[in-house]
Parts: sequence; C-alpha cells; structure tokens
Amino acid sequence: MDPLLTAAAGGLRSRSESLDILANNLSNANTSGFKGDLEHFAPYISAGAQADPAFSMNSPNLIPDLDKNWIDFTQGIVERTDRNLDLAITGKGFFSVQGPQGKLYTRNGNFQLSREGTVTSAQGYTLLQTDGTALKIDPTLSVEIASNGEVIQQGQPVGTIPLFEPSDPESISKFGLNYFKWSGPTTAVNEIAVRQGFLEGANVSPAQSAVRLVNIMRQFESLQKAISLSSEMNRHAVEEVAKVTG
Repeated sequence: MDPLLTAAAGGLRSRSESLDILANNLSNANTSGFKGDLEHFAPYISAGAQADPAFSMNSPNLIPDLDKNWIDFTQGIVERTDRNLDLAITGKGFFSVQGPQGKLYTRNGNFQLSREGTVTSAQGYTLLQTDGTALKIDPTLSVEIASNGEVIQQGQPVGTIPLFEPSDPESISKFGLNYFKWSGPTTAVNEIAVRQGFLEGANVSPAQSAVRLVNIMRQFESLQKAISLSSEMNRHAVEEVAKVTG
C-alpha cells in the first residue's frame, strides 16, 4: 500500500477523533464541575505486524491511533451563586452519590432538596455522608455547610459531607452526566475544602478550544491535499510509466 496514502488516511482518522473529543468538551463548557478530555495518540501496531521479524517502529506504514482519553482534572473557575445547596470543591476530591448501580462521584455541587429532606444531585442521586447514609436536612430551617463539610442547622451538626478520591488515578473513568467511577479502592480526602454558595465551572476554555478547532481543520486540509497528491502521483505512474516507447 502507498505509504503516503496510508499515513494521510491515518492522520485524517485521528483528527476526526480529536474533533469528537473537542466537540464534547465544548458542549459541556457551561456544565458545573465538568472535566475536559485530552487525547493521547500512539502508533497502531497489529498483532501480525508485531509477530513479523522484519517489523520496525521506523516503518512509514505506522499510523496514529487514539490510545486513550486523558481526563484533565485541573481546577475549574469557582463562581458565586449564593445558593445554600450549591457547593464547590477547591482542591482534591469528589462528592459521593448513590447511583442506580452503585456509588458514583462528581465535582458538580449543584444539589437539590427532595420533599423528604434528602439532599440529591440534579438526577436525584442521594448525596452520601461519611458513614455511607444519605444526607438529610430539615427543609424548614436554614443550613450552613462549613469548609470541612460539616452540615449545621440551628447551631447543631446534622451531618458531614466527605470527599473522596481514587487510590489509583488510572482507575477513574467517566460515567456520563458528569459523573465518575473507579474500579480501585477509595481514599477519603483529609483536607476538605468546600465552599457553600459557589459552583466550580468547567475547566474547558472555549477560546482555547476555538484555536484548537482551527488548527485541526488546517491539518485536515493538509492531509486531504496529501491524499490528492498521492492519487495524482499514482495516476501519473499508471499513465506515464506504463507507456510503451517506440
């Protein structure tokens, strides 16, 4: 196969995957606590190629492949909302909620209050306390949430909101709707920093994403030109080289 055509086609596919990731980041630029994705590419090597004694990493036929999506966990901008059940985490940690199939974790502190007085996420998942029970408060009383996660009503503690993080950062993955899960053990965060009346915004910069979009589109154009050039060269090879001279 033509090495130029192979490399260009692989580049187009990888740029298409980059566009998908970029589009998802941009669509969540206004989602509280959202963490953007970063792509990581590595050469695609088939099992057959690896078994070939003549295989070399310097082969021109190697094409880029999306090896893994990396989650960017940098802190988002914390903005004031003055809403009592809006909580922003500054620093490490995730809130723990009870999902439909087990515990989930999130940085989105936009919590609600159910009719029963249970604090829930926007999807209705209950916010969990240190002992794993749902956090309940009296809806008729004002609530104060200290920076260490302690929940206070009428001057008395009524619960504690813990923060967690995975023991192995490599085990964390996204679970949709701005939630995370991880396969390894959970570690409690000791130095909790929670701000009541604030929300952490997404760590996606629309301006930077727009610049990346322009760069990706330029790369698309260059790769498309490379494919056209390869096709033209092949056409000339067939038409010119195969001519019989008299």
